[in-house]
Amino acid sequence: MKTLLLLLISTFVFAQNDYSKLDSLTFKSKVENLLSETGKNYKYYSFNKDENNKILEYKNVLNNDDLIYVFYESSKSGENKNLEIKGIEEWSINSITGKYLSLFPIWKKLADPKADKVKLTTNRPQRKGNYHISEPSPEYWMIRFLSW
Repeated sequence: MKTLLLLLISTFVFAQNDYSKLDSLTFKSKVENLLSETGKNYKYYSFNKDENNKILEYKNVLNNDDLIYVFYESSKSGENKNLEIKGIEEWSINSITGKYLSLFPIWKKLADPKADKVKLTTNRPQRKGNYHISEPSPEYWMIRFLSW
């Protein structure tokens, strides 16, 4: 019985993600923290949508070609339209995409404090805990925030 309880608790703990089911203020704070971790000055530029995500676009104030995209989704937790329960709005950050040198400090802080800037470019993709880094295109890298 103790083993089953321990397994259930550890599954719950590891399934959690610091970037999912956030209230609006925490969501905004998490995005700002990610951007500041780059060491560059990114400012909000635009909002877009695709079939799965909402996308916040940020531009580096010193280089308009240096962009970061924050992919997220929002949902109403506890919503039940049949019972006319509106639910509570929650936001989840799915991924952040940008140039490698902008994302590396985020990866190093969140996922792998011992990460080597050069080795990571040749040894990819990598997954550490609830984080996954890959190079989906030659211009951009992506860190995904996993919640399984």
